[in-house]
Amino acid sequence: EGVPAHELARARLRELAHALQTGAKGAAGGGAEGASAAEGAGASCEPPPEEQWAIAECRRSQLEELECLEAMFADEFVLVSSAGGVERLRELSESLGEDAAGTDAAALREVAAHPPLECSLQLTAHGERPAAEEG
Repeated sequence: EGVPAHELARARLRELAHALQTGAKGAAGGGAEGASAAEGAGASCEPPPEEQWAIAECRRSQLEELECLEAMFADEFVLVSSAGGVERLRELSESLGEDAAGTDAAALREVAAHPPLECSLQLTAHGERPAAEEG
């Protein structure tokens, strides 16, 4: 029997969050290495490639989560993010592949700069309220 999709997503997000926290602590560390990393990031206002890759992995997870939610709640699911933007993000994410070293830098930057994806679930309760609850 397989592991439920939501459990896999949670585990993957925990791993990504840990990787991001570890990377942030390393970049914030003192010494010449931390200073040069901060100067390089400040000059371009862009995270280093390792951090962009971690962000891209988060975007991939969000795309997977959206697909799962849409499948589970087909009638209640409403995509808030632009459908064209989500499709473009999906194409770019697929083009990145699985190897951070061999990826297209421009595509990686675009995926990392993409805003978080948003959706809404609209659940409707049918039926009448009992008279005792009104008022």
